[in-house]
Amino acid sequence: MLKCCAHRGYSSRAPENTMAAIEMALHTSGITGVEIDIQLTKDLVPVVIHDFFIDRTTNGQGFVRDKDYQQLSKFDAGSWFKAEYKGEKIPALEEVLQLFKETESKDDLIIEIKSDGHDSPEIEKRVIELIKQFNLTSQVYIKSFNHEIIKSINEIDPGFNTGLLISGRSTLILEQLEYTRASFISISHYYLDQNIIDLMESNGIGIMSWTVNKSSNINRITDLSDNIVIITNYPEKVLASKI
Repeated sequence: MLKCCAHRGYSSRAPENTMAAIEMALHTSGITGVEIDIQLTKDLVPVVIHDFFIDRTTNGQGFVRDKDYQQLSKFDAGSWFKAEYKGEKIPALEEVLQLFKETESKDDLIIEIKSDGHDSPEIEKRVIELIKQFNLTSQVYIKSFNHEIIKSINEIDPGFNTGLLISGRSTLILEQLEYTRASFISISHYYLDQNIIDLMESNGIGIMSWTVNKSSNINRITDLSDNIVIITNYPEKVLASKI
């Protein structure tokens, strides 16, 4: 079955990583997952934003890690995209989890934990606590380019779905998966081929592919396997593709 995941929410139609984009994805038939990025504020609140600085997607400036949550909540995270989204804020992860709970959504929530070399050791604990608080463990998939974060999550609580973000032709993938105890990989579609698919599927490892925006690439992946989660800014293209 074709699995369609909205990248940073429905980010081609609403400002990325905002509640507007996430809600749009949740209310679009055929989308089966929503992907978001998180990192910690100065006061250790997990917030939903991709860049380590706020300049591109808000009317503010500076690094996320240098501001507390109350400061960040005052910035406009929607006007850069379209005037109609003026007033959208940087959400806290807690708000997103609350939305999933209140709407009784069955969609998967894919959380990428961002890592810039200044990671707080609190991020794994705080993310795990929030997800368990809302009883969404089975719906959430946690991934990161920092594989030590994934290893740490599985040491704290092995009951989570965890994955390794991969860009490039990575070596020793099975060894990395064993070391971290991850259960899936999330790989750039440029490096996804039949060899890596066969290797993962034969070892019971799930596959996600990012960020697949062209119809030709979507069709290439669906030709390779029916079991790949396609992460895209344009879910409508995935939903219109052949299954």
